Amino acid sequence: MRKEERALELLAPAKNADQGIEAIRHGADAVYIGAPAFGARSAVPVTVGEIKRVADFAHLFGAKVYVALNTILFPEEVKEATTELAWRLYEIGADALIIQDLALLNEEMPPIALHASTQMDNVSSEKLAFWSSQGIEQAVVARELSPRQIARLHEDVPDLRLEAFVHGALCVSYSGRCYASAAFNGRSANRGSCAQVCRLPYDLTDGSGRVLAHHKHLLSIKDLNRSSVLAELIKAGVRSFKIEGRLKDLSYVKNVTAFYHEKLNDFIKANPRFHRSSRGRVDFGFSPDVHKAFNRGFTTFTHHGRGADDLAAFETPKSRGEEVGIVTGIEGTRIRVRLGGGKKLNNGDGFTFFHSATGALTGFRVNTAVGDRMTVLRPVRGLEKGQTLYRNFDAAFEAQMSHPTATRTLPLSLSLKYSLGPLELTGEVSGIKETVSVEADLSLSEKGGTRESAESVLGRLGGTPFALENFEMEPETEPLFIPRSLLGKLRQDLVPKLESALLCFALESRPTRDPKSPSYKGVPFFKDAVLQSDNILNPSARAFVEAHGAEVKEEAFEKSPLPSQPLMTTKHCIRYALGMCPTLLHYDARKLSEPWVLRSVAKDAAPVRMRIEFDCPNCQMLLFADTAPE
Repeated sequence: MRKEERALELLAPAKNADQGIEAIRHGADAVYIGAPAFGARSAVPVTVGEIKRVADFAHLFGAKVYVALNTILFPEEVKEATTELAWRLYEIGADALIIQDLALLNEEMPPIALHASTQMDNVSSEKLAFWSSQGIEQAVVARELSPRQIARLHEDVPDLRLEAFVHGALCVSYSGRCYASAAFNGRSANRGSCAQVCRLPYDLTDGSGRVLAHHKHLLSIKDLNRSSVLAELIKAGVRSFKIEGRLKDLSYVKNVTAFYHEKLNDFIKANPRFHRSSRGRVDFGFSPDVHKAFNRGFTTFTHHGRGADDLAAFETPKSRGEEVGIVTGIEGTRIRVRLGGGKKLNNGDGFTFFHSATGALTGFRVNTAVGDRMTVLRPVRGLEKGQTLYRNFDAAFEAQMSHPTATRTLPLSLSLKYSLGPLELTGEVSGIKETVSVEADLSLSEKGGTRESAESVLGRLGGTPFALENFEMEPETEPLFIPRSLLGKLRQDLVPKLESALLCFALESRPTRDPKSPSYKGVPFFKDAVLQSDNILNPSARAFVEAHGAEVKEEAFEKSPLPSQPLMTTKHCIRYALGMCPTLLHYDARKLSEPWVLRSVAKDAAPVRMRIEFDCPNCQMLLFADTAPE
């Protein structure tokens, strides 16, 4: 196994520059951040200046910044995205662009590394082999793939680095193959404007008009948490571990990044042939706990196959939080709880529970808390003895997270050489090619200085990325007296030179892609006919696939929607979740009457009506726009 194949990367989200910097500080080896335009989270654009600020900080630690340029592009946007924006991002130090539109493989682009977004539906060896032939360095495999399927991809395309989501909100549909938001809201998920049709409440009826479910969030699924199966993913060939959350708050980014940082380090301790892809020591001032972060309950999705854990979150699309305990008594505004797992209550905590009458997730805020008792301002309706209580706002934890919670430092070796006259201080950081030195004149000759006093002054590196690890001094016997002010100036002069050397090393080490390389030409596309699900929206993307021998038979949904196109293709199966699967649960198929129809019942959203088809041989569900009369 090559050294680069043993490098593990924790990839964290960044809504803005401050979050990106905190993600690196809390242990991320890379962050992904939205471009000023054409990113798949259009609600969080970031300026080029902010991206540079993140890159400059990340590069000190050998960490990377990937910029999401992963929407599909209308014809008039191609030039801006490629010949303008992509070049600006390369020039300010971005390490890679995350892409979806094939125009970015066809246009004049900077020599920047490219990553295949999850929107490119990375599910087959043929597809990944083609991306690799086009110089794509890294690909986000579909969340729906099992470890065995991922291992096959890695075996078939070993030169392509594999990235996988390990935590956060799940798209119920295969990413890049969901058109429900575009169909019903005019907001394309592939254009960064998903309206989250999947989180709406629905009524479900079968072919006979029988109501199978009422006012349930039938397309809403739990959040991903694969912290328990990281070793399996690594064995399968995954090297980059992605946390979802470019819309999440800073507390989430700090907490979840720190949690997975510790998990990866635990794996490396047990498997020392692996190492992290960035450098630096990370120290936390808190105990990371993903149960305290936004979550709808957790699932490993289809990691261990259908039925390995409960996937559905039908009751609510909101964060229910961590399970705290069971209600044992209620007297007006006083509530008593049997706490579990060493949990403690705090003044100002926020709690949720499922209403005893409606089943809806309901919340309340605590006024005061002592031991296992808490007081609220008014009686909580729908809360009864015996109910499970969840906490979605831990006041003490969030107060802690609002302050600095981590430091990241680089171990620094310093060498001080002196004689009467020149005085030289040399610094070296492990992992860069060269040492950095500064000099000063020493004109005093009286004796009396000590090695310890020099080390004390030079080691004052607070507020810098460095921490003194080794110190050498020549000569060590009968040292001359060196004024502390002079030592301090040497240190102040050395730090920016070290930082500059680290930034230069990072830029020189960036992987590059040569768009003019002959090896990218003439490679057959991975399939002959390009359909609507391939999301071809502009002439440049069309020209690219045609140049590689494919025929574009259908254009993107956003340009020419086809009634025959499924609006969603998903491994989540409502029939299975309701216990009515005839294949795996042996439900009596004679009791099933199709087609099943979903009808949204949200009063504040555009009406949605979809017909369900069950593709049992492939164990997936297809949803189509349903135009049948009410």
